[in-house]
Amino acid sequence: MTGISTPAESATTGRTALYVRIAWRIVPVLFMAQLLASIDRANVSFAAQQMSQDLGLSAAAFGLGAGVFFIGYFLFEVPSNIFLQRLGARKWFVRILITWAIATIATAFVQNETQFYAARFLIGAAEAGLAPGIQLYFSRWFPGTFRARINGLFLLAIPMSSIVGGPLAGWILGSFDGAFGLSGWSWLFIVEGGLTLLLFPVLLMVLPERTSTTTWLSAQDQRDIEEDVAKDVRHAYGVTVRQMLRSPVTLQLLFVYFFLLLGTYGITFWMPTILATAGVTSEGTRGLLSAIPFIVAIIWMPIAGLLSDRFGKRKPFLMLGGVMAAGGLVLAAFTPASIPLSLTGMSLTAAGVLGTIGVFWALTAKRFAAGAAVIGFAIINSVGNLAGFVAPYGIGLATDAFGGPKYALLVIAAAELVAVIIVAVFVREFEAPVDPASSDAAADTVSGFGIPRAPAPPADVPDHRPVQL
Repeated sequence: MTGISTPAESATTGRTALYVRIAWRIVPVLFMAQLLASIDRANVSFAAQQMSQDLGLSAAAFGLGAGVFFIGYFLFEVPSNIFLQRLGARKWFVRILITWAIATIATAFVQNETQFYAARFLIGAAEAGLAPGIQLYFSRWFPGTFRARINGLFLLAIPMSSIVGGPLAGWILGSFDGAFGLSGWSWLFIVEGGLTLLLFPVLLMVLPERTSTTTWLSAQDQRDIEEDVAKDVRHAYGVTVRQMLRSPVTLQLLFVYFFLLLGTYGITFWMPTILATAGVTSEGTRGLLSAIPFIVAIIWMPIAGLLSDRFGKRKPFLMLGGVMAAGGLVLAAFTPASIPLSLTGMSLTAAGVLGTIGVFWALTAKRFAAGAAVIGFAIINSVGNLAGFVAPYGIGLATDAFGGPKYALLVIAAAELVAVIIVAVFVREFEAPVDPASSDAAADTVSGFGIPRAPAPPADVPDHRPVQL
């Protein structure tokens, strides 16, 4: 009857209200952390022109320096997530913020190519663990049915960093150049690293460690969250680290993430240079124009997450994003002299890739739990983000060899299509959970890491998973 809700409908509405309230409490501060991480990661792209002139860097050397960040990121990602698990999210996130801010500020004072490489490596090592750590943190607060929407909103920080970071970088480079004897690019790292330092006391005050330590959740709310999250753990595909490492699902997800990220890192680190090639000479104008593709991404990302959750499908949105990115890269490659067409191509690429990231992590979170999640999230994220080394360096080599990034962009477009093929052929919408009894490890903790394994599902718990597709 109209106006009368069933108990199931009331429970669903109550759960939605609960997770909306939680999101307003914890997502904003983590959004700011990701925003500043993305700004400090990519600000070197805006420093490229001045920095290369002052330090005598070739395009390949600059690309290598920009990409070395991801070597440090790769090497320290898994250890960082292990320490986060042992020490707690709040303390470890603060450690990450402080060390990467200091390393960013130190970049302002590099004087040669070697020091530039060292500084970028240290920033990557310091930031390692933030992104998978946040995904692990979310997995303890939000069940899978809400994850794509939460990820879609949280990951808006990535395109927002370019919308904010581009104009901010252009203003700093133009306004501070020569102040106190320092170049504009030096001030860029000092100012933006300093902003990161201001966030850590806010994070300490705002972010709760776990549901049981909050004062703004009732005992019933805490039980509801634990119950919902426990369902995800029981239905996860991977239970132990060994199962996760042996599983072809891990390799499939790893390669999909790597190939997808090639697109966004390609345009993030070289967009200002591509715009300069198209005839945009002003630093400020390049910064403003660089924001356009990410404005488009901001519009598409929450829509993709909402539709993915509503329809309960991940694969179609991953495939659509890969096709959009490939088409955009091809367009940008063949229209280097046209500012409108280049921006259109880069907008398609940014929206395509960034629109898939929240969906990707929602799909990944259904595969792994407990120890497998701690290590699995870190491995997939760290190896996937090696795209941040390959894309800038590859485009730099192509620019030196061929006088432009055309061929490198086409190769990256092909990689996006490979990701689409892997998703279409190999990745399944749902996976059957691994039987914990079949594991080679019989201990109650994940061997070598001291991380509790996920509990086996009780025998009387019915399996409500959808039929495999």
